[in-house]
Amino acid sequence: MLQETYRNFNTCLFTLAGTPLPLDDNEELLYIGYNVGYFITVGEGGLFSTYRHTSSTGTLFITNCRLIYIPKTPTTNFCSFFCKTNGIINTTIKSNNKIRLEISLFGNVISKLDLKIRDNLSDTLLKALKLSQDYLNSIQ
Repeated sequence: MLQETYRNFNTCLFTLAGTPLPLDDNEELLYIGYNVGYFITVGEGGLFSTYRHTSSTGTLFITNCRLIYIPKTPTTNFCSFFCKTNGIINTTIKSNNKIRLEISLFGNVISKLDLKIRDNLSDTLLKALKLSQDYLNSIQ
């Protein structure tokens, strides 16, 4: 079950300009956040059933279908993450510049994604997420 979630990591393709390649002709970029900190925990926290990644700074993209993160300095272990925005089941504003997203990967693995963004951009990010979720819900 946890192994399936690995496909959400390190599989995004990007243009030479550094933006994500769209999944199809209908995918549109809604939001770009620079210098975003990222910490994700996939699984319930057990030693052998938990997967974690962290990046102190990187770029966050929200399209009308996906949330995508690329660290500023990719490594062989972590060079990208994505999830469909309709998999985001809860958002919590932790402070002026910290947001926690609870994500259901494949409907059965709960993940907690903490984002540290620049001040006063959390509202913009959350509005873009809502637009993306509304779009996905409208086409299903």
